[in-house]
Amino acid sequence: MKSSPKKSVLWPIWVRLTHWALAAACILNLAILEEGEEPHQWVGYAAAALVVIRAVSGQRSSKRALKLSSMLPRPRQIRAELKKLVARKPLDRQEGHSPLAAPVMLGIWGAVLVLSLTGFMQLSDTFYGDEWVYEVHELTSKALWALIAAHLLGLAHDTRSSGKPTWKGMWSGQKG
Repeated sequence: MKSSPKKSVLWPIWVRLTHWALAAACILNLAILEEGEEPHQWVGYAAAALVVIRAVSGQRSSKRALKLSSMLPRPRQIRAELKKLVARKPLDRQEGHSPLAAPVMLGIWGAVLVLSLTGFMQLSDTFYGDEWVYEVHELTSKALWALIAAHLLGLAHDTRSSGKPTWKGMWSGQKG
């Protein structure tokens, strides 16, 4: 009996753990924990730490797909992928994030960092009570919701159009 070739792991365990821990932190702070309370604050700081850990660890990795430089698509790549998306054509399979997925993922990371910073600023003597800090925090939380929705819709589209369960990659480490 022939054994099927073993797929290589694209997403190492530390990437998958930071992904799911960040997802849990976002769910907690966006939908469950009371805004401004101490648990909300600590989960926000932990989320920011996870983003930094993931970014720095990715840069140190030997895998190109984990580095920030591989997550910065060119405008023509984004346009080409958008055209395929609008035409309901399958997107090209990529190692790592696609030209549309990468900006969404980087946007999620950026939003988490802005939320952590503005959350911290709200408690500081310098910015306590400054309305603009609260407004930026609130607007960024809404943007994070939209980015998470885009992430999930992108996964659903990719899974449907390719016939491969893309979402399983963050469980198994293998790209679908």
